[in-house]
This record gives sequence, C-alpha cells and structure tokens, in this order.
Amino acid sequence: MGISKIRNFIEYLLRAKYVYPTSSTRRYGVLLDLVYKHKIKTIMEIGVYSGRRAMEMINTAKIRYSPEEITYLGFDLFEEMNDEILKNQLSKRPDTLDSLQTKIGKTGATIHLFKGFSEETLPKVAAQKNRYPEIGLVFVDGGHAVETIMSDWKNVRKIITEKTIVVFDDYYLERPDLTEKFGCNKVIDSLGDEYNIGFFDNIDSFDQENGKLNIRMVMVSLK
Repeated sequence: MGISKIRNFIEYLLRAKYVYPTSSTRRYGVLLDLVYKHKIKTIMEIGVYSGRRAMEMINTAKIRYSPEEITYLGFDLFEEMNDEILKNQLSKRPDTLDSLQTKIGKTGATIHLFKGFSEETLPKVAAQKNRYPEIGLVFVDGGHAVETIMSDWKNVRKIITEKTIVVFDDYYLERPDLTEKFGCNKVIDSLGDEYNIGFFDNIDSFDQENGKLNIRMVMVSLK
C-alpha cells in the first residue's frame, strides 16, 4: 500500500470511527464504511450539495483503487436552485456546478455532474447506463418531497444490479405529520419482497418547532 493509500485509509478511520460518531450527523459515517467494506469504485449521488460527502467517499475508494479507476456521478440543481424549491423540497442550497466540478475533480476521479431536476436527468443517464461503469453505491439524498424520492427510486432501479447498494437518507422516525409529504418512509414501505432492506442503527436527532426530528438511513439491494 503506497503512502497516498495509507493516508486515505487513516482519513477513513478518523472520519468513520471518530469524527462522524461524535458529530450531529453521525449517520453519514456508514457511507464510508460501505465504500470501504464493499470495495466500491463507482458512486452515484443524488444531491451533491457542498461536495463534502462526494470527496469523502471518493477518497475512501482510493484506499483500494487508483483515481482513474473511480467514477462519480452527481445530480443536483446547482445554481438553478431557488427559494421556492428549497421550501417545497426541504432541501439545501448547493454550490455551483463549476465550483463543484473543480472541487471534486481534485480527487483525480472521473467526475460526471448532471444539472437539473433529477426526474429529467436521471432517466437520460438510465437510458445510457452502458456508458458508465457498473454502479456500486447509490446515495439518494436530493429533494426530500415524497414524490421526488419516489421518482428518483423508479429511475435508480433501472440502473442497479444485484451488486448495487442503494442508501436512502431521511427516514423519519415517529413523525407521521412529516412523512405524509417528506422523507423516504413511503418509498421504503412500498418495496416488495424482491429487495433486501436494512435500517442503520446510527440515528441523528434535531430539535424543531413541531418536535424532535429523528433521522436514520436505509439500505436497499436486489435479492
């Protein structure tokens, strides 16, 4: 193992075992564990936001692979995000496409960023899936409206294989007032017996005006 791979391994251990477990977003540590333990080298992320998660996952993949072997596909509205969409999707304002292309590109991986509503961009990628390496991990964390997540899932399942792990963020616990319109709960509840479903133990809690919000991630794969 070369010096750069050792450095990436140490960074992975620090983040997954120490930084995330003691943070207010401890659930994100599972993404790095999945990339490392399942030897992921092709990552799809719906909801790039600041690019932080993308870079962490790519750097974890670099423990095993050279940068040119790693591919990242990211979907977001980037500079097309506006206040109305933020409110309707319970989302966050992402950085611009150009800034993220530069930022994530510094990892040396092959980066593909797709700007626009995922209901429009995902089908185009799904129709041309043979242009990209087989997807190892899909992280669904874009728009938080139920309709958006359901649309993302319908398009993602056209791309995945038995080797693909799909991780949904924003499974809300004990908040029926919220899950009618937001979160992945309804999507997960709609899945049939052909899927493996796993709930991660790491749960993040946030105080809100309407009560405490507890969030966990869910892993889905084909049987």
